[in-house]
Amino acid sequence: MCVVSFVRRDTSVCGLVPAPSLMLVELVLKLALALIMLPVLLLIVIIQYTLIALMWILEKCIAGVQDMQRFVEVTAKRINARLNKMNKRERYFQKLEDRVNGEL
Repeated sequence: MCVVSFVRRDTSVCGLVPAPSLMLVELVLKLALALIMLPVLLLIVIIQYTLIALMWILEKCIAGVQDMQRFVEVTAKRINARLNKMNKRERYFQKLEDRVNGEL
């Protein structure tokens, strides 16, 4: 025979329902826990998405810096090539000038 107990839930033995006051306490505790945990979980989700957005922005910034680095490298090569051409021309004209001065 089952013993009726209103102190704790004992559904495994007799399938009894706990006392209404205990159900109320349980509901109040669950509600309090939910009210405490909801802002915490919401804050965690907000922080997570903020970090994801910051990571995306950082990736775009890194890509922009890499593009600028490539642009600077290509521009430096072009400038060096032009400078080499100018130096070559200058040497050529200097030789011509030396020849003309030597012949006169």
